[in-house]
Amino acid sequence: MKPIKMCRFHRDSASARNKTPLGLARAKRARESKVGRASNAKRYEVVKESQHYKNMKKKWKKTPKGKECNKRSRHTEAGKARQLRNSKKVYSKRRLNTAWKLKQGIGNRIREMLRNTGTISGKVSEYTSIESGESLKQHIESLFPKDGSMSWENWGHRGEDIWNIGHRIAQAMYDAQDPNDMKRCWSFANIFPQWSIENQILGTTLPSNEELLELKTIWPKSWRGKLPNSDERICLEARSRNVFGNFSNKDQLLSEDDSSEKDSSSDDDFEFDL
Repeated sequence: MKPIKMCRFHRDSASARNKTPLGLARAKRARESKVGRASNAKRYEVVKESQHYKNMKKKWKKTPKGKECNKRSRHTEAGKARQLRNSKKVYSKRRLNTAWKLKQGIGNRIREMLRNTGTISGKVSEYTSIESGESLKQHIESLFPKDGSMSWENWGHRGEDIWNIGHRIAQAMYDAQDPNDMKRCWSFANIFPQWSIENQILGTTLPSNEELLELKTIWPKSWRGKLPNSDERICLEARSRNVFGNFSNKDQLLSEDDSSEKDSSSDDDFEFDL
């Protein structure tokens, strides 16, 4: 049997009655009851898996109210516990990646060498062309803008008016398991002081062809001495984005002649040394 629908008059009357203090109190008691909580939980599980809900939540987090709510949530006990769980989860996955561990190790040692120029690191000597902290500091200072906007006082990780060490050719383009390739990555020609915001925005974007030609001596070995064409640049930047050290010597950089013979519409057809 189909339920008998109320007429418009009775629907409006029921809606107005539900908005009264008595109706609101009754609805609250229903929500807080055991059956109501189970019903709401079941409905929420279905709704939160929908793509519409995910898109709405992502947009809401970018609003001022959403940012303020997330900020308050991070400082609560539950928020701190959640951040700790997520950090442990990410670290447990990354620690299995030897390339990531090497990247972190070199970065940490270089920061120590810049803070204390007398620090000596065997890892830095093996995998980079940096001889000492003093030579590295002099190189960085020689590239500071003449307007004085960069100094060691605003050297940091992230934020406005903060600079850090950038790479003209991104680290992800080099093979972390090859010491010679890492020496090219961390050569003085490739590292320079870069604004943090600019570093984040550019990511793994390659410089212009003119600048790349000037850096030919430090090109990644996977390029095999050839300047990437437009299609190869797109694939190199896409594959190295958010990835470090996914290089292997079993593949070869796709040449322009090979690219004309293969279907360039599929990303799997590009066989870089990645």
